[in-house]
This record gives sequence, structure tokens and C-alpha cells, in this order.
Amino acid sequence: MSEICSLYGPGFAGYIYHMRALRQAALIAALLFSIAEGRSQCPPNLGFEEGSFNHWKCYTSAYDPSDSTEKAVPPIANRHALLKNTGSALDFYGGFPVNCPNGSTYSIKLGNEDVGAQSERVSYTFTIPAGQDVFSLIYNYAVVFEDPGHPMQEQPRFTAKVFDVAANSYLSCSSFDYAAASNLPGFQQASGNVYFKPWSQVTVKLVGYAGKTIRLDFTTYDCSRGGHFGYAYLDIEEDCSSPIKGNTWCPGMNSVDLTAPFGFKEYYWYDSAFNSQLGTGNTIKFSPPPSPGTKYALKLIPYPGSGCIDTLYTTIAYATDPFDFQLQDSVVACTPGPLDITAPELKQGSTPGMQYSYYLDAAQKERVPLPADIRRQGVYYIKASNSIGCNLVKPIKAVLM
Repeated sequence: MSEICSLYGPGFAGYIYHMRALRQAALIAALLFSIAEGRSQCPPNLGFEEGSFNHWKCYTSAYDPSDSTEKAVPPIANRHALLKNTGSALDFYGGFPVNCPNGSTYSIKLGNEDVGAQSERVSYTFTIPAGQDVFSLIYNYAVVFEDPGHPMQEQPRFTAKVFDVAANSYLSCSSFDYAAASNLPGFQQASGNVYFKPWSQVTVKLVGYAGKTIRLDFTTYDCSRGGHFGYAYLDIEEDCSSPIKGNTWCPGMNSVDLTAPFGFKEYYWYDSAFNSQLGTGNTIKFSPPPSPGTKYALKLIPYPGSGCIDTLYTTIAYATDPFDFQLQDSVVACTPGPLDITAPELKQGSTPGMQYSYYLDAAQKERVPLPADIRRQGVYYIKASNSIGCNLVKPIKAVLM
């Protein structure tokens, strides 16, 4: 005890100060660890951003329900097409961009307009990090089908499945099957019997699979009778962090917007003890930001046949990274435009190095297809994000004079 007194001074004041400093350092280290863990990196080239099919495998087969034999092949240009984002190419039938409007450089087109009972698949196999018990990813897809009115198992279709390699089985709650039908939610009629669904997002959340090897399978099918086509566009977000986004806030932010995984029918937000329901919808705003360490729970209700009921949890964190998102209230151009809401001058004064995404709605469900080529006036929404996970959404009014 005398050694401690001589080291830190009388009354242990120095000793107490030292121990507080150690505890504070430990808390900061834990916070930084949790933030770093929350922004986990995806496996390499998951989103095709290397401009290739590196780490992916390509397959072709005949769509025959009685024969699932597939043939591994090099990428075939008109069946596994890598598409560089030019900002202008549109799908012939749906009129939507062939590249995902998430700002990525590359997307792919799987399948084509040819018939003949063809099928195409791409797959990606990876091992979830040993310490990551909750792993999530977001894929974006758009689909074009003919609907010949065959029995469901013979229709053109697009499937997105997650395969547990060790268990040798697909995960039912993370696998989806989109078969052609005129009454499918989100689909629109192009002409005749051709239907399309523009770019949409789905979140895949895997819990309890740390250290396990997983395979992603994306497959398109023509109709099995050989007379009708089906194809899809695909892109995967290269962000495999927490399935609930926006739980980190930075200096200068006066609110926190939590964004839930995409692709569910209903969303119910609660405090961590489920004593009080706080909101519904895929986003929820807290102003001012909650204290660091505050926990929330989210109950997810899927569409029928599209997954399982699930509950997620998230914890609010605070980071000291600078964050200042400045955005003009409106942008004006002469009719018929275009207006460019990606223009840097609209965000002048914002913190450098932030990333921006553009939406048609405040809930961030629908991305703006061509944000640099706006030809319809109205209110659009821009989300600014930094590398630590802080983000903020602001509206901007597009006016055509």
C-alpha cells in the first residue's frame, strides 16, 4: 500500500484518476471494436466490383424438372453478362436501368431473351468469419419474365438461395423463388405477356453460422416447355455489416435513422425488453439521438412463402468522426430537364469523402433509377454516409420550370 501511495501521491487521488483513465480507455476500445465489427467487410468481389467473375462460378443447364444436372462453364457473354455502369443503358421491356442504381460500377445480367428451356446460374462460396455470429448481406435484383400461364413448376423463374455446405441443404428462411405470374407483388406489365419487376432489395441475415461455409446460388429459368424466356439482373452490396443500419451517430447529427433489412412485409420496433412498441415501417427516427448503449428490438414479418418471422437487436453507438451533411433545399432546371441531383455543388460544405445514395422515398425503399438524369419534378431523398456508419437522409426538391 505504501508503494501505491508513493507512486500516486497522498489520498490515492492519482491512483483513482489512473484507474478511471484505464476504464475510460477500455470503454473506448470496446466502442471502437463494436463499430469495427458492425462494418464487417464482405468476401472479395462479392459485388462484381473487380469487373470480373473472380470468386464466382457460372453454370448452364436445361430447365427440366426431372433433371437438375448443371454444367460449370466460363462466363458466357449473353448468359452471364457483366455490365459496366454507363448510367444510360435501359432494359428493353421494363425501361429500367440495366445497372443497379446503388452507385456500384458493375452489375450482371443472368439469362437472356432467347427461349429453349435454358437455365443459368452463378454461385459464390465463402466462410463466415469465426467471430461473426450475425452476418448479413443485401442483394439487388430486377426480373423480366414472360407469363405463358403454365403450371407453376413450369413457369419462367428466378431463384435466390443460400446453401449450408456442411449440412448439404438450403436454408429455407433465406431462400426465395420468384416464378412468373401476372399477380406477383411489385411486377408491372410491359407488353403482351411480358412482366417485369424493376430493381428491388432483399436482405439475407444469417445467425449462428460463424465459421461455417455458405454458398449463394442465383438462377434464372426459361419455361420448361421451351417457348418462353426469363432473365434477371443482379448486384450484391459490398457491405456485410449489421442487418440494421444507422445505429452509429457522429458529432453534428441531431437525429438517428435506423433502417431495417429490406424485403419484409411488416416491421415492428420495440425497446429491448419489448415493453413498448416504438414504431412500424422499415425505418424509424430518433431525435435527439439516443444515448450510446441504448438497445432496440425489431420484429420482422415476411411475405407469405418468403422467409420466416425473425427478431433483430441493435445497440446505439457513438463515434467521434466528423460528419456534416449540407444539402440545398432545391434544384431547378428548364423543362424537360434533365436535373442532376448527384451534382457536387448541391452538397457543398459537407464533410469530404462521404458516400451518397438517392431514393424516391424517405423510407429508402426505392432508389432513383437515374439520379443524374431527373426528368420529373418532385421531392427526392439523398442519404449521406461515412465509413464509420453514420448516415443522414435529407430531402431535395426538383423543380422544372
